Amino acid sequence: MLALAAMPSATTAPSHAPAGATLFSGPAATAPSHAPAGASLFPGPAATVSALGPADARLSPVPTGTAPARRIVSLDVCSDWLLAYYALPGHTLWLSPRAQRFPPPSAAGRHPSHDGSLEMILALKPDWVVVNDFNAALLRQRLAAAGLRVVITAHPESLNALRTVERSIFEVLGREMNEGDAPRPFLPPLAAESRKPGNASGVLPRAAPAASRGRLLLLGPNGYGVGEGTFEHDLIRHAGWSNYLERAGHIRLDLETLASHPPDRIVWSGSAHAALAQRFAQHPVLRRAVPPEHWIHTDAWRWQCPGPWAQSLVDQLRR
Repeated sequence: MLALAAMPSATTAPSHAPAGATLFSGPAATAPSHAPAGASLFPGPAATVSALGPADARLSPVPTGTAPARRIVSLDVCSDWLLAYYALPGHTLWLSPRAQRFPPPSAAGRHPSHDGSLEMILALKPDWVVVNDFNAALLRQRLAAAGLRVVITAHPESLNALRTVERSIFEVLGREMNEGDAPRPFLPPLAAESRKPGNASGVLPRAAPAASRGRLLLLGPNGYGVGEGTFEHDLIRHAGWSNYLERAGHIRLDLETLASHPPDRIVWSGSAHAALAQRFAQHPVLRRAVPPEHWIHTDAWRWQCPGPWAQSLVDQLRR
């Protein structure tokens, strides 16, 4: 889903607002009749962008073509990557300031960045401003109050939700999503797994279903794992594995529990450097509990921002 943000006031939604939309008009803003279908017009919560891994030069963007000339500003890294991946000649993009540190995998150096200030973004006169719902809450409200069209995309919690986000990006770009432009179709939703009682930390896993490849743990920096209700969980299940963790969200792991009830496989995307965030994964207890041949090494950046590259993760986990 996406949302079109504007500062609230006492005005009511005009008849030309998108179906199902809630409109809040700012001092200089009105809802455009060509807002993307299904948009909601409200600001979302604030948060920070997590650090991303290095880009992969082998990732190829979608086929080139032509598109309506549009000026688009991105406010966060994940929006940078999706817009840069799907942009065509005729699109003018300004990426977020963090794009200089975390450039789009498919378009490094191809698009300029803005400095994140209200003044510069207003001076650019964009047709659209795109931001993930976890980022830049105050800035996006001020931009909407100044009359700019601000599209807020929801962070996807499933592979099917990712397709919805991609459709929103295509609408902003003025493109139609054709079969060749999107990733291969994802599998249909899976049946709910039966839950088994876990320990207090939520680490003790359920037994792997009979059709599962086994219990897989996605291990992140600082000893955190990814549980249910997340994009990563849905990706793990579609790859044929059972998630080792049964609680929702991001869970602090316990070495003692991992040693006594080890996962069948660990997915690790950290570097080999001796950074503090890597110490948990390098602990001898964990390395003895799960031998090296049962570790699956992957690119960190592919897990940080959901996008068309998610299919390559599914393929890797299926091998």
